[in-house]
Amino acid sequence: NRTVEDAGTQAYATIEPALYVQDSWQLRRNLTLNLGFRWEAQFQPDPINAPSATPYGQFLNDPRFPSNGDIPDFTDGFAPRLALSWSPGDDGKTAIRLGGGIYYARIPGLVVAGPRNTDGAIAGNIFRDGTFCTLAAGPVTCPTYAGILPTAGFTAFNPGIAVFERNFKNPRTIQLSASVEREVFKNTSFLFAYNYAKSDRLTRFVNRGDARLYNGVAIFERANGSGIGEIRSTESSARSLYQGLTFTLNKRFANRYQFQVNYLLSFDKSDDDNERDPFTFRYVDPRNLTPEYGYSDRDQRHRFNAFATFLLPYEINISPIIQYRSAQPTSVVNRGTFPNIVQRNTLRLDNQFLTFDVRASKSFKITEKVEIEGIFEAFNLFNNRNQRSLPRPLTFNFDGTVTAGFGEPRQAQIGVRLKF
Repeated sequence: NRTVEDAGTQAYATIEPALYVQDSWQLRRNLTLNLGFRWEAQFQPDPINAPSATPYGQFLNDPRFPSNGDIPDFTDGFAPRLALSWSPGDDGKTAIRLGGGIYYARIPGLVVAGPRNTDGAIAGNIFRDGTFCTLAAGPVTCPTYAGILPTAGFTAFNPGIAVFERNFKNPRTIQLSASVEREVFKNTSFLFAYNYAKSDRLTRFVNRGDARLYNGVAIFERANGSGIGEIRSTESSARSLYQGLTFTLNKRFANRYQFQVNYLLSFDKSDDDNERDPFTFRYVDPRNLTPEYGYSDRDQRHRFNAFATFLLPYEINISPIIQYRSAQPTSVVNRGTFPNIVQRNTLRLDNQFLTFDVRASKSFKITEKVEIEGIFEAFNLFNNRNQRSLPRPLTFNFDGTVTAGFGEPRQAQIGVRLKF
């Protein structure tokens, strides 16, 4: 027996050891090799109740049931890393860099918590508020045990549960990168870089109790409520692929100014974007997950950033910055039904982002060690709309902050800073 608070809260520990070794070799004057190796693990807590003592215990030997009731530990986090830096020629104006490695992700506590307290045994609570009653004899008396509530009004139901699939693995990413940087003018260089990240074993949440998987029959439910309903199975079946080309022009500070300009052309695809949200099924039909692969919710084809610093006469500093991001994908409202399912994320939201900010400052020396700096800052100077995630439903951070709607309006501020 648990109180409402006990049923909704839990305390547990995860043990996450890691080892890392790295060495660097100067193979030649202009050639450096770095090798590294990392091992990491994540040991998960045990379930609160023994799986055999839960409503799904009766199905543990059924091959159609996705789990054995445990939360799998992760111990195969073997991750080699390599980096190579080469400066060809004798002028020292060119740098070629190559890198690659394997990376693993931990499973966040929110994902682990669900299968521990959503096992069908720790479910809901039925209670009766006694604040309205009186101890004195009268028409409304305090409820008494037993029989605090009549059972005739309640219908038996098959509780929903959350589990980890038997062969669950932590997410894994293979990352590769290559870049060439060349000095094109004095104090000015141009960089071209390519980044590749292929992830597999990404977390996906699937309802393995969905009747559509079994010809319309809910095979784990029982008429008397002794079975189970929704089976929120935490699985490692999702994948993603990211590729990006970066172009950077960089001017170091000289002759009273500096600047940097960056442009990124990227392609980000995946077949699930739950982003640590264990409460939502992101697919149309569990029988066919192929149409789920497409541009990810994160995909932004173009990103542009530029900033500069100018030291004007009278020692006035001016620093403008501009940022642009293109729109993210969204899906059609009705993606169809099995087997005619429309691919995910074939449209674009109206949430492109563009902002221009500027900062100006000047210092006034009071004494040898004391000075006052006057500051003016303006953000989103042209008051761009910068709509965020609409027309999707409003979304919130876990602290209750709205993360949808319009972006920040134009703002300006002035300040004074005392340095001593």
